[in-house]
Amino acid sequence: MPALQLTNPTSVIINPSTNTDGNLEFTCQNNSLSQHENSLHIQHETLPITIEITDFSDTNGQWTVNATHEDENDDTQNWSRAPGAARCTFPWSETNQVHEVEVTATNGSAPVKKKSVLFKVRPYPDQPDPV
Repeated sequence: MPALQLTNPTSVIINPSTNTDGNLEFTCQNNSLSQHENSLHIQHETLPITIEITDFSDTNGQWTVNATHEDENDDTQNWSRAPGAARCTFPWSETNQVHEVEVTATNGSAPVKKKSVLFKVRPYPDQPDPV
C-alpha cells in the first residue's frame, strides 16, 4: 500500500507502540504506518508544519522517544524534546524532500528500540510523488 496521505492536517502526531515481537510500530490518525510502507506524505497550505512522535508505555514501562533526520545539506538534525514527545518543524526549504527519520526509544532497562519512518512534506495542493 502506498504512503499514508494527509492533506492540511491540524497537527501531525505519530504514536509509537511495540508489536508482539517487541519491535516499534507507528500509527497516525488511527492508521498503521506499517500498512503504508512506514511512509507518510503531508500536504499543507501553510508551512512550516510540526510533526510530533509521542512517548509511550508498554509492559516494559515508559519509553522516551528521540528522533533524527538529515536535512537538505545531509546534516543530522536532532528533533527537540517537548513534554512527552520528540518534535520537529519542517520549514518551507525542506519541502518536496523525503526525510528518513530514525526513531529511538529508550526506557532505562529494556534494550533500546530503533526504527526508521519516511516523511515527505509538500506544499498543498501539489500531488505527492511516490516515496
